[in-house]
Parts: sequence; structure tokens; C-alpha cells
Amino acid sequence: MRRLGLPVLLLSLFLAQSAAAQSVDGPFYSRQHLVDYWATQSVGFGNAIHVFLNHYKVFDHLGFGPALGKSYFQCQDGLIRRDCNSIQGPFIWSSDAVAYLTNVFGDVSHINISQDGTLINQGFSPLLGYFNYKTCFGQIYNGRYLTYVVLEHGFAGGTTFNGISCLPQP
Repeated sequence: MRRLGLPVLLLSLFLAQSAAAQSVDGPFYSRQHLVDYWATQSVGFGNAIHVFLNHYKVFDHLGFGPALGKSYFQCQDGLIRRDCNSIQGPFIWSSDAVAYLTNVFGDVSHINISQDGTLINQGFSPLLGYFNYKTCFGQIYNGRYLTYVVLEHGFAGGTTFNGISCLPQP
């Protein structure tokens, strides 16, 4: 019987664990990993599926009825997820950014939150912080730009939060 070396054994265990832990939310290690996941999920699936990365379509499965649309982002740690779990975002909707800040701070009633210069959450006095988000654009899909929001800059709890750039086309 042939014995496997320790590196081969560890790699095999890592890949087995990664495959078992994979979920529809990610993380995915690359664009190809995301596409491969949805290619296997769409087998025998009758509906259309559209998968977007940084709001650019990367996978299509033709089918019937309304399309199942899934959006993913390349997060700051390099992994691809539906939700990057970061104050900086990206978020599909500004309401997702507000909900995330609420989860982090417990209460945003004393924090101003704006998107593209327009206040979307009016904080009460005394103000304890602010977060400014900006809209980023992906591809045109069904006649309109796909958009998402990322943090431009923010401050709360004595901490300054640096923003991030809009994500590149994958």
C-alpha cells in the first residue's frame, strides 16, 4: 500500500473540508470557483439562473420562468461572498448598510448616514458619528445599471473608518 506524504494528506483534507463547507453564500476562492459551483447547482434546475460578481454577469443558465439572480462581491480579504461582513461594504442596498451598522453599534439613532450626499438616516443630538456611502455601478442589465454602495468614509466610537473604491469588473 502506497503512503501519502503529509503535504498531500493535508491538501486532501483541506479540499474535502472546503467542498463540504461550501454554501450558496460563499466563500468562493475565485471567479472560476463561483462559476463552477453554479454550473453544478444548475444541473437539472428548470429555471433560469443569472449570477453576478461585482454586479457583472459571470454565469447564465437558460431555463423557464423568472430567473433566479444571485449577486456576489469580491471582498477585501480576496474571497467572494454574498455579504462581505464589513462596514465598508459593498452592500446591494443602502438599507443593508444601515442594517449592518445597526448590528455593529446596536443603535444608529445618534449616527448620520448618507448616500451620495443625501441623508438616509438622520441622527439625533448628540451626534456620535457619521458614515458616508457612495453608489457604484456595474453593468447595464435589463435596461438599467446595476448598483451597489460602498463606504466613502466614516467615524464612530472614536474610530475613523476608511472607505473603499468601487469594485473592478471581474
